[in-house]
Amino acid sequence: MAAAPEAGTAAAAEAAAKAPENSQAAGDAAAATEEKVPLPPIRRLRVCLLGGTPDGCAFQTGVGKSDVASALLRGLTADRPGEADPILDLAFDYGVFERAWWELLKEVPEDSPVIDRWGLGPLSVWDVEGRLRYDRRGPGGEGTPPFESDPAEECASLCAGSAAKLHFGHKRSPGILRAFRESLIAQGQDVAALEAVQQELHAASKERPRELVRLKRPCPGLLAAFARFSPEVGDLPGCGVAFIHVFEPDSRPLGSQRNVAMLYAAAPNSWTHRGQAPGNFLLALTAAGSNIARLVREYNRLAADQPAPEAWERAMWWQNDLRAQVEYYFCDKSLRTERYFREAVVGKEDGWLDMETVKAHPRMVHCGVAVPEELLDALKDSKCVDTKAEDGKGFVRRAGGKPLPNLEEPRKRRYGGGEVANPWAKRRQSNSDDPTCWDFVRRGVCPRGDRCKYVHAAAAGAAPPGDGDGAAPAQPG
Repeated sequence: MAAAPEAGTAAAAEAAAKAPENSQAAGDAAAATEEKVPLPPIRRLRVCLLGGTPDGCAFQTGVGKSDVASALLRGLTADRPGEADPILDLAFDYGVFERAWWELLKEVPEDSPVIDRWGLGPLSVWDVEGRLRYDRRGPGGEGTPPFESDPAEECASLCAGSAAKLHFGHKRSPGILRAFRESLIAQGQDVAALEAVQQELHAASKERPRELVRLKRPCPGLLAAFARFSPEVGDLPGCGVAFIHVFEPDSRPLGSQRNVAMLYAAAPNSWTHRGQAPGNFLLALTAAGSNIARLVREYNRLAADQPAPEAWERAMWWQNDLRAQVEYYFCDKSLRTERYFREAVVGKEDGWLDMETVKAHPRMVHCGVAVPEELLDALKDSKCVDTKAEDGKGFVRRAGGKPLPNLEEPRKRRYGGGEVANPWAKRRQSNSDDPTCWDFVRRGVCPRGDRCKYVHAAAAGAAPPGDGDGAAPAQPG
């Protein structure tokens, strides 16, 4: 009877010996299955405005929503589109993207008093190919959701993130961060783990600027995560890096297999980056837009097993960024409000400015320009500035030697078909010089009594007290 327990013990020992082998085989099979999951392409990118305060109510001082949309579109369309570029699905914001795009496409006469054509890429190519789409909502003001329940093609959505913490806020956060946070949590994503991944990628990408940095399966729910750092954004903490989080097939928002990824990018705002000039803010937005476009482009090439961008292509991207910055410095908008280049150009013969002065600008330092010849090469096809080389030096000026704009121009409003600088100036001047007490004229009595510093007499041409709209004067007792 003792043989049966011995046989059972031997079988159990044999099974225990084989258990590690079976476990290892199962692990290898699971790993092989994981490696076979391909990276999905991003065919449509949903874009929202960047650079607002966390509640989405305000942007940088002196900058409106139309300026923000225009700067962002300049960056997103800075390069010629190719097969790896997605369709830009612009979020609903009461038509601000549509108006900004048509303003960029509009032909402006060369003799126009205000020309703001800096940093324009091949806009006509993007427009003819139908690369821009607009989300149009009802008149009730319903906002564009982070993800659609049934998108038509593989889609990623851009989250306007926090430059201060690179996080997804908390459950009571205002604005778009809260919407993204709720979408991710509803699908079982670990938001804290995503934030840790972003911190890791942020440090890694800053060591390899203008290159695609990747983490494979950094946390549950993510197939991969990517980042790209652009020094052209400037010395603005938290703003130079854009991220892509590629979701696992069973962890995609709203259960749709076409919601393949999420982008996260932050831009400067008036809370985190105080004291920024409007020009620095707009140039940072443009550089952030081009960084987002190139991040998605490089990712799509990787997903399609295409070769990475070659050195000449990266050099062309860099030159586009340099051209946009220098063109902005010499445009009317910049020279009206910022003194660095205005004071440098004043007194120069025919407006020619030494390239060394341009190269020494604080923002240009972050672009890595080593010699002025690199700026000359980047600006050779510009329509906003002229360049020349003399005695081994490079020079730049406004196109055609256009004179500097007025430093301060009063706002003009149209009234009755004419234009006046300030329609209320005359009224304020006449009121300040008028000694008449209009309380006494209209009502026949002044509540200030003897303390009133104005004259208690009927004004010339004024209706006597008691007539018209005013109350009748009090009768003496």
